[in-house]
Amino acid sequence: MRTAIWVTAAVLIGVYVAIAFATVDHSSDKAQVDALIARGIEATQSRDLTTIVSCISPNYKAESLKYDQVRMVLAQALRNASAYTVHTSNQTSEINGDQATVKLQVTLKHTGGATFYTRYMTLKLAKEDDRHMLVAPVKTWRVIGSENTGLNVTGTDL
Repeated sequence: MRTAIWVTAAVLIGVYVAIAFATVDHSSDKAQVDALIARGIEATQSRDLTTIVSCISPNYKAESLKYDQVRMVLAQALRNASAYTVHTSNQTSEINGDQATVKLQVTLKHTGGATFYTRYMTLKLAKEDDRHMLVAPVKTWRVIGSENTGLNVTGTDL
């Protein structure tokens, strides 16, 4: 009986590992960068803080914010904002090896139509070591910096 349990466990683990390696994203860097931006936009629209933060590198450092401060600012903003829609335009991407720069205009509007945030921002991305399904080693695009987000915060504001 114990042998059957161990064999079954080994087979299940083997299948899991095979699926992990088989489902690694092999799309182009441009497609992966565009998917990251789309995931961030969708997460912002649906107020999904966990997904927004997953798009940001723990090594994020820009303007006056670091990773932990960005998480706190985003949590406060999502908690305090009334219903809104996210609009983006003028998106351009420039990829140089493991680094990328994405420029886009982001506009947030209340459901009534009034604009309360509009910025033409620059996001700096980098490929970082990660694990797909906790097993397969991959390089994942994440935001490592930004310009003109309007999220400038000093240490006394937090």
